[in-house]
Amino acid sequence: MKPALIVPLIACCGAFCQQPQPANKTPGQLNPNAAPGSNLPASAPAAGQTGAEAPDPYLDAPPLPTGNVTLVGGTVRNIDHIRDHMTVVPFGGKPMKIFFDERTHIYRDGAETTFMGIQKGDRVYVDTQLDRGSVFARNIHAITQMSNADARGLVTEVRGDSVTLQDGLSGQPVSFRVTSSTKITGKGASPGGVVPGALVSIQFTPAANNSRQAREISIIARPGDSFRFYGQVMHLDLSQGLLALRNLSDDRTYDIAFDPATPAGNSLRVGGQAVIDAIFDGRGYRAASVQAQ
Repeated sequence: MKPALIVPLIACCGAFCQQPQPANKTPGQLNPNAAPGSNLPASAPAAGQTGAEAPDPYLDAPPLPTGNVTLVGGTVRNIDHIRDHMTVVPFGGKPMKIFFDERTHIYRDGAETTFMGIQKGDRVYVDTQLDRGSVFARNIHAITQMSNADARGLVTEVRGDSVTLQDGLSGQPVSFRVTSSTKITGKGASPGGVVPGALVSIQFTPAANNSRQAREISIIARPGDSFRFYGQVMHLDLSQGLLALRNLSDDRTYDIAFDPATPAGNSLRVGGQAVIDAIFDGRGYRAASVQAQ
């Protein structure tokens, strides 16, 4: 062998031997910063984080979802503390499975508690988000101490000790139990004054079994009752013959049907004042006379 070929070979070997090697690397270890004997790959820090602040992809909980939050209220049908999920039957809806984990905050009657504080049959309100295709509970509020609530709408049925009305907010039928302690107020303040077609406001106490006991029924209007409204016209639909008037006496806004073909109906303007005598017909208010101011 020629001497000229041996010199470069010796130089290459020397350079290789001088490369720095990690002092704590064990054979077959992919990540020199991991514990000795570990083959876990190094994880890149999240944006804006240093290596010391980055979450552990294997031990830390994932961040909370960033999508829209939807409130679900209902009753707990069952709860699985091993698989971290529960089945909730929403009020008037179908059962749905909701997952929870250490990111979820649990409250029972306002006091923060643990997952063991949720029991079968509890009335709950859950802030939910979609998390990787599943419904995730961000917050769970269990309510066991019931307080008064209000409902307002048209009575659709009176049967025995039960009154059903079409709720003005949800548009859904809601039933209430009337007892000897239920107080009746307003026009025709007697149990006989609560008739189908009457507009009522009900104060009730929700019960744990999803029943509702009426504490007070206020009769606002019965079919055939007449009313006088005075206030500002907030909305006007001449094609449908419908206006919305903000009544000065109670600061409420009423939808009133009227005849737009009359001279008085044509004189109405949005933002203007009006005096309207109306009759409640069991479905709504219908103007008998209109005076634009």
